[in-house]
Amino acid sequence: MAQSATDSLLDLLDQSLKNKEYYQKNKDRKIEGLKAQLVNKTAQEQFNLNKRIIEEYQYYISDSALKYIVLNKQVAIANKNDDWKFEMQIQQARLLSSVGIFNESQKLLDSIPSAVLGDSLKLLYYTAQEELYVYLLDFIDDRQYRNIYSSQLVKYRDSGLAYMRPDSEEFYFWKFKDYYVKQDNNNAKRALEACLKKVDPSKHMYAGANLCMALFYNEFNGGREKAEKLKYMVMAAIADVQSTTKENLALISLSNTLFLTGDVKGAYKYTHYALDDANFFNARYRNLQIGKMLPIIEKAYLEESQRQKNRMRAALAIISALSVGLLITVVQIRKHMVSLANARRKLDGMNEELKAANQQLSNVNAELSDASHIKEFYIGHFVDLCSTYMGKIEDYQKSLQKRNILKKGHAGDSPDIIRDAAVETELKGFYHSFDKAFLTIFPDYVEKFNELMPEEEKILPKPSEGLSTELRIFALIRLGISDSNRIASLLRYSLTTIYTYRSRVKNKSIHPADFEKRIMKIGTF
Repeated sequence: MAQSATDSLLDLLDQSLKNKEYYQKNKDRKIEGLKAQLVNKTAQEQFNLNKRIIEEYQYYISDSALKYIVLNKQVAIANKNDDWKFEMQIQQARLLSSVGIFNESQKLLDSIPSAVLGDSLKLLYYTAQEELYVYLLDFIDDRQYRNIYSSQLVKYRDSGLAYMRPDSEEFYFWKFKDYYVKQDNNNAKRALEACLKKVDPSKHMYAGANLCMALFYNEFNGGREKAEKLKYMVMAAIADVQSTTKENLALISLSNTLFLTGDVKGAYKYTHYALDDANFFNARYRNLQIGKMLPIIEKAYLEESQRQKNRMRAALAIISALSVGLLITVVQIRKHMVSLANARRKLDGMNEELKAANQQLSNVNAELSDASHIKEFYIGHFVDLCSTYMGKIEDYQKSLQKRNILKKGHAGDSPDIIRDAAVETELKGFYHSFDKAFLTIFPDYVEKFNELMPEEEKILPKPSEGLSTELRIFALIRLGISDSNRIASLLRYSLTTIYTYRSRVKNKSIHPADFEKRIMKIGTF
């Protein structure tokens, strides 16, 4: 959440920087309005108006601020007013300190007899001295001089506190600086929080107080502290931009923190904005500060940009390779789709042909089935006809025998022997013809019949012999002759014998319940 808030503030800062010309135009209109009031004014009115113009220019354009300071000094000299003259000398010293002309600032302050100043001017004098040593400490790295400047800074800060109203925002801000130098961070933070509650956000002190709040957070001590530090820095920078403060320490500090935490792009962007403001304000001191940072940040930015370009080139190469691969894949898929479509068309054609072939096969099967039924019918008819002829032969022989008996008056052995031999011969011939014809039509009859029988009950006729009586009975059943009387008549057996054979075979079979139905399926498709 802290990071999200910081990101939102950075967006607001970027938007404020885009609108900085709008803020400058408003500032310029305000200053031009004050200048227009200078005509036909008394010395006091003119001096006060110039002071207001100086305040507007103080952190905006240093040269213009200096111009109106000089003008007010002339007003003070012309009116022989030492207080006015000393006030403008102090303001001139403050301005020179802010642009980095420290020697001239020190000379101006040393030339002022502080003992004769009133309380308000003494506070302004100590403020100018304190600001001078703040800038010097920020500029000088030599330890010996830093110790001297630190002592002077504490002396003038303590002196200035004595002339401040205790409940004012200036008092709390100076108390913060006093506690902070003494490393009393708890009291320093409380004093700064009290200052922020009182100070007007449009004042330069508001940006300074927010920037100082960032001192209590370490950007390398966890994500929350980094976010808090950046939050106060960004708030300070936004306040400076919207108040058209060009003496912009907040942007410089923000750039440095972003650079240290790895945001090179952000550091580069805000450093250039800070450099533009420093040039606009004509702050030589800030230019020197930025000049130390900018080459380092620019180098890192260029290296990062080069890395990004390299990554983009690599990504572009990968994307190009992937695109080529994708194109090849699409072409291959297209070819496969065309091949698949052709294969489907061929398959559809083959399916149609297969359907036609299946239909033809069905027709052939139907024709074969019809032909099989016809064959079975005519074989049965043939067998029945043969049996009828044999019966007629027997009847004819019986008739001849009766005639012989009537003529001779007694029956001899020869006619009976002739009769039995002739009938037996015809019957064997009938069996042989039947077996041959049946096995020609149903060549696997014996094999299929035995599949319905257990191993020990299988009926296997010898090759030189025809069908056995059992096989012959069920052969007739297969031909559709299932009536036992008719079977007995055809095979010249008694009805009891046929019943016995049928029952015995069925009971010994593997499927006694539907044995004859299974016999009827032999030779079918």
